[in-house]
Amino acid sequence: MCKPDIVGIDLIEGKSNPPGFLPPDEEKYKGNKMPEDIIVQGWHNLRQAHRPLTFVCRYKGRPNEAFILPDSTNSCELTYKGGLIFECRH
Repeated sequence: MCKPDIVGIDLIEGKSNPPGFLPPDEEKYKGNKMPEDIIVQGWHNLRQAHRPLTFVCRYKGRPNEAFILPDSTNSCELTYKGGLIFECRH
């Protein structure tokens, strides 16, 4: 979903204003250089979250991109494997 030069992501639940950002319930890092030092950021039990779930790719120096996740999404993880990879499971 995200382009290779991502600097971070946000997961937003519902349509409230201001947005309801969901913090990850799992975070592991191997240092403090972002984004390369992310081992995993995870969001689980998302079936309990208000819909829609919006995934936002954040970039340095250009506009963010937003994607609506399917209602069946239950967990998502952000990992670094030569670049940031965002995967969801139903």
